[in-house]
Amino acid sequence: MKTGAPKYPLGTIIAYGPDDKLAAKLVVSVFKNPGHQEPDELHRWISQAGDVRKDLAIMAEVTEFLKRHGVRQTVTYDRILGCPHEEGIDYPEGGTCPHCPFWENIDRFTHKPKKPQLSEDASSSSPRVGRNDPCPCGSGKKFKKCCGR
Repeated sequence: MKTGAPKYPLGTIIAYGPDDKLAAKLVVSVFKNPGHQEPDELHRWISQAGDVRKDLAIMAEVTEFLKRHGVRQTVTYDRILGCPHEEGIDYPEGGTCPHCPFWENIDRFTHKPKKPQLSEDASSSSPRVGRNDPCPCGSGKKFKKCCGR
């Protein structure tokens, strides 16, 4: 595998689906110059009849789209990257998609359950005491020589 600076125009190909097995939407973006945060060209393909990645007609359209925009290199993520529905359009911004409950507590990059976050109240009410810190009981001794035994 070659490494080095990406070649522009650069194409990205990302699949989205209701779970981590079925890709219902494919998004292809073209970045014409380095440093752009938003793509210069973008196209979405949606399949109602199966996995969009296995649809030969759609794959031919993707190939033509990339050729038409002179893409010299493509970057593809090998997993489904989350829900195919549009946040803020199909469901409220910051909410959970009602059509794709699979993704509710799943990290879209690792496909593993998200770790629960401690609330600020929980973390500040019981700070962790290190073994060499002064003991919180007020004895003046190190925790390891006092209550930490």
